[in-house]
Amino acid sequence: RGLKNIHYDKLYILDVWGYKGSYYLFENGTDVPRKDTLSLLNFIMSKKRYKQIVTLGTSKGGTAAIYYGLTIKASTIIAGACQYNLGNYLILPEHIEIFKGMMGEEAGTVEKDKLNSILPMLLERCSKETFFTTIHLVYSKYEHTYEDDIVDLLKKLKECHYSVIEKEYDFLNHNDVGIYFKKYINDFFATIS
Repeated sequence: RGLKNIHYDKLYILDVWGYKGSYYLFENGTDVPRKDTLSLLNFIMSKKRYKQIVTLGTSKGGTAAIYYGLTIKASTIIAGACQYNLGNYLILPEHIEIFKGMMGEEAGTVEKDKLNSILPMLLERCSKETFFTTIHLVYSKYEHTYEDDIVDLLKKLKECHYSVIEKEYDFLNHNDVGIYFKKYINDFFATIS
């Protein structure tokens, strides 16, 4: 709904893998979701020469926006209240079924550490390449992802010299990020129209 008035080509990708999703990365310890998602993105991009590619999303979708935005060399990434320390987040009791669905029933510390390393390693690697991506982060200091994830993400982005635009709002509930994100992306697309 947030993009209904945006008149550019749009691709929505539903995370159908695992137990309530896979962050588009792993299912039962294999990287089939990552391969399938990348294959789809490359297929779409092969059909047309795009001047700009923007990846965006909130929470899990924000994590995916960063991961795939960097992987496909998007010009802009817009992520709202995303998870950066993915293993720490998914190993929590309320997310453990998603963790096991992604990494396997016997997954533990090794798999948690693997998930935690995904974005830091990607950010480091891509910072040495010659493409330019601006990363917009939409967040609130008053909800859990700020201390759990955004602080570390901002530190790594600055350490790797990314161009970062921060937009801080004052929401308390993680689920409210969508309200503010919708306004932010509409304002963003209005500036490039």
